[in-house]
Amino acid sequence: MDETIDLRPYVDALVRRWRVILGAVIAGILIATLLHFSSLNYRATALVAAVDPAVRMQFDSRITPTLDLDGFKAAYSELASSDSVLSVVLARANELSGGDIATLPDLRDLLEVNTGTDLWLLRLSVRYKDSQTAAELANVWANAFIKTVDEMYLGQSGQVTFYGGLRVDTIAELQGIEQALVDFQSGNRMVIIENQLFSLGQQQATYLADQRRLGLLLEDIETLSAQIEAGSGDKITFADQLTALTLQQNAYIHETPVISPTVGIAQSSSASVQLQANPEFDLTTGTRSEQLALLGALSQTVEARLATIDVKLLELESSFFSLQREQQSIANRYDELIRQRDVAAETAVTLARKIDEVRIQSQDSGSSLRIASVAAVPEEYDRSSLVVTAAVAAVAGLLISIASIILVTWRRSSSHATQRSNLLSDPNSTYGDSSGEV
Repeated sequence: MDETIDLRPYVDALVRRWRVILGAVIAGILIATLLHFSSLNYRATALVAAVDPAVRMQFDSRITPTLDLDGFKAAYSELASSDSVLSVVLARANELSGGDIATLPDLRDLLEVNTGTDLWLLRLSVRYKDSQTAAELANVWANAFIKTVDEMYLGQSGQVTFYGGLRVDTIAELQGIEQALVDFQSGNRMVIIENQLFSLGQQQATYLADQRRLGLLLEDIETLSAQIEAGSGDKITFADQLTALTLQQNAYIHETPVISPTVGIAQSSSASVQLQANPEFDLTTGTRSEQLALLGALSQTVEARLATIDVKLLELESSFFSLQREQQSIANRYDELIRQRDVAAETAVTLARKIDEVRIQSQDSGSSLRIASVAAVPEEYDRSSLVVTAAVAAVAGLLISIASIILVTWRRSSSHATQRSNLLSDPNSTYGDSSGEV
């Protein structure tokens, strides 16, 4: 069987005690009215907006700021209540209040920070008994907060000093490199070495040409010797003598002479020989054995000159290698100085552009925080609506009184029910008169 709850005792209790309920409602209204008129503080609010700059200036993309201002919006409310900001406000607050606001805890009790839903708007409120003081403290607080944030996260003046110091060091380094380049050029042997290499190249070309010419000459001597040796008789022809004479001339001049067979003139760029050819006289020797001996001696002379040329070519190679090593070493040192100068000059120009960029931005008021609205002097006390306050207090008094009456009634009913249960469970106990009424 389900247990039923009888609400009639509670309703009767509420009806019987309507005066208590009415008194609670009236008391709530009176307390609300008293609290309303006892609030003698003014509220001044300054609005601070976190905005992005309309233009982001960047003269050189190689120096890019990595600071993300959006990441600091969540911390703005805590920064606004930080000791560094409030210490600035406290000095002004102590002066305006005539010493009434002397410590940071006293100041914190007067301040209130609220943020918007997207964290870009901060409401900095000050509650104080003097309206002028409240408004001025709110504006001082907003300016101190913006200045502190700019110094912490933007620091334009600090950036100018930082980049300026780097640029001074870079210019000093550039001047040192330029002086080192001047000192290097004052003793630079590059042109001298190039001329020496050119001269050695010409000398080597001459030796190689002589080597080729003498090699061909040696072959001609061997061919003429074989031809004379293959002949018969002790006498040799006038043509062989003329050929032998030509080979002797070629062995001692640098270019092959051109001999005119008609007039007997040998022409060369280095020598000019006029020869009157007469078959009745020998040009060299008419004896075959003597001519072979002359050609053999000429062949040995040519071979000795070829050996000498080989030695000279080896000596030239050693000189070539030594000069080329020196030339490359000088070129490397010169290239290194040029690279250092170019890097230092480019760095100095980059830093100069960055300094101009920071200076232009510092002259602009493009801070990440701006005062969206200054705090005006409030004309009314910081009070809520009297009607709303009284209504809320009346409802609160009504609910509290009803809950109290119901609670008291329930406790009395529970107490009576417990006494009846104890009486019924103990037959020896009596309650009431002798007739057994309960």
